Amino acid sequence: MILIPLLAACGGSDSTEDIVHFYAPAAGTVVAADSTPITEDNLNDLYYSVRLTATDSSHEGRYYLDAAYGFNEAHSIMTFPKLTKTIRPAIRPDTTPYSYIIGFYYEGEQQFNDYARVSARKVDVLQSQIELRYLKAYYTDTVEKK
Repeated sequence: MILIPLLAACGGSDSTEDIVHFYAPAAGTVVAADSTPITEDNLNDLYYSVRLTATDSSHEGRYYLDAAYGFNEAHSIMTFPKLTKTIRPAIRPDTTPYSYIIGFYYEGEQQFNDYARVSARKVDVLQSQIELRYLKAYYTDTVEKK
C-alpha cells in the first residue's frame, strides 16, 4: 500500500523544460579555449590564446587559466562564484583585439554571464603584457524573507 502513493508522486511531473546539468570534468580536461593569430608579426606564425582547464577542485569553482601571447605565457587560477545554480565556464571573444571575456552559463540557461577579461598587448619591441581583470561580481542572496 505504501508503494502506490510513492509511484503516483514520482509520475506526476508536468515539467517539459530541458535542463542541461554541468558537472566538473576530470582534472586536466580543457573546459573552454579560443585563439586568434597575431597579425602584426609577419615573420612568425604566432597566436594569442586563452584556455580554461579543470583542476582537482573544479567542483568548488577553481580552474587553471592559461594565456599566451606569442612566446609569452601567463598562468593563474580562476575562481568562479559559488551560486545556488550550477554554472558552466565559457570563453567568448571581446570587441577589443587580443581580448577574451571569461564567463559562464547558468544551469539550463543560454545567456552568457561576463565575469573577467583577459587581454594582451605589445608594450614595446621586446615586451608584451597579459592582463586579467574581473568585470563583475556574483553572489547568492541568503537572507530569508519574512
